[in-house]
Amino acid sequence: MMNIDPSLEPDNYIITRKRKLYKFASFARLANCYSETEWQEAKQSILYNSLPVTLEVGAGDGLFLTKLAEVHPERQFIALDRKSDRLYRGAKLASESKLTNILYLWSNADNLRRLLPDQLIQTIWLTFPDPWPQESNIKHRLTNRQHLLSYHQLLAPNGQLKLKTDNDNLFDWSVQQFTMEKWQIDRISHDLYGDKIAGDTTVKTTYEERYLAEGKKINYLAVSKI
Repeated sequence: MMNIDPSLEPDNYIITRKRKLYKFASFARLANCYSETEWQEAKQSILYNSLPVTLEVGAGDGLFLTKLAEVHPERQFIALDRKSDRLYRGAKLASESKLTNILYLWSNADNLRRLLPDQLIQTIWLTFPDPWPQESNIKHRLTNRQHLLSYHQLLAPNGQLKLKTDNDNLFDWSVQQFTMEKWQIDRISHDLYGDKIAGDTTVKTTYEERYLAEGKKINYLAVSKI
C-alpha cells in the first residue's frame, strides 16, 4: 500500500530542491495528487462524473497526459506511476495551469484492479514502458499476460489501448502477446510519424522528443477488446 505522510514539508528539503525528497514532499501537498488511500476515498466522485476516462500506466513525469488534458477538457485523465517524485513535474504544471480534469496517482500496475472499476476506462496509454529485456523479467513488462488481463477488464466495451515505444524487441513481443489474448489489432506502425498517423498519438512524451531528436523511429500499436 502506497501512502504519503501528510506531515512532509517541502521546505525541509529546500537545499536539495532538485532531489527526490523535495519532489516526494511536494507531491504530497498538491491537491491533484493522490496516494492509494486518498484515492480510495475520493474515486467515486471523480470517476462517475460522466466524463470519459483516459488512464496512462507508467506515466513517468506525467507531462504527456497533462498535454492531453489541456487539449481535451471534455475528458477525465489519470496518470499513474509507481514513483511519486516522477509524477510531480506534470502535477505541478497541471496545478499551475489550473487543469481540473487530470489527477496523478501514486501506485503501480499490479494494483489497477483494486484501484479502478471494471469496464469504465475509455483509453489506456502505455508510453515508452521499461522494456525489461531479460527473459527473467517478463513479469515486470507492462504488456505481459497478467497486465493485459487487467487492461481488458478495466476497458469499456468500446475502449482502446494504445502503445508507443522506441524499443523494437518489446514492440514485436507485445504485438504477439495481444494477438494471443482477446484483443483486436486496430492499427500498427513501426514508424508513427513516417506513417503520418494523426490525432492524440502526435502528442509527444519527454522521452519521445529525445528519441526523435536522435533519429529513432517510434512504434505505435492500437488495440481494442474483442
